[in-house]
Amino acid sequence: MAKKQILPPDIESLTKAVDIFTKQGDRGTALIVAAWVDDALEAVIRSRFRPDKSLADDLLRPDGPLGSFSARIKLGYMLDLLEHLARKDLDLIRKIRNDFAHARSDLRFTTPSIRDRCKELHGANACQAGGLMLRSPKQKFIATAYFLLKYVMSFAQPKRRNPLLEKTDAYGAWIRRTVKHASLELLARELKTFVKSPMSQT
Repeated sequence: MAKKQILPPDIESLTKAVDIFTKQGDRGTALIVAAWVDDALEAVIRSRFRPDKSLADDLLRPDGPLGSFSARIKLGYMLDLLEHLARKDLDLIRKIRNDFAHARSDLRFTTPSIRDRCKELHGANACQAGGLMLRSPKQKFIATAYFLLKYVMSFAQPKRRNPLLEKTDAYGAWIRRTVKHASLELLARELKTFVKSPMSQT
């Protein structure tokens, strides 16, 4: 039986999932929301890759070089898919997720360390500047993640590629042009030497 393809997040499914986010306990909210954000970031990165699913899967598998949330955030930023404040919020969401995932105690969004991270979320501060009041750290976390998800997913459109690129030998053509150019330069130098030679004047 063929493995079912996991589709990247989309706006419609995100809207339905917000209700799930709000009904989870604090740990569940942190883990589920972060998973959604991670999936959205993966979808954006995949959209910028060549159409080679096997190699993309290899790079993005959990133990692959781009398998971690942290690596994807850095790659997205370095490829200029994310501006610095979006990257900051992604890192904060990742850290909050890690706090909940690895804590042995019963963490809550009201725990001082988590609450302080939530205060730093640029998305939550932007929401409040726009008139949306967010009273609790959990609300700030969910609101930031929601708008961050919509922001990130807006870039997850497949890059349009010229199908002829896969059927041409651009690499070989470049080498041939370079070698030909070098050969012509060498020939020109030889001819220049020949013209200046005393024997050529006889």
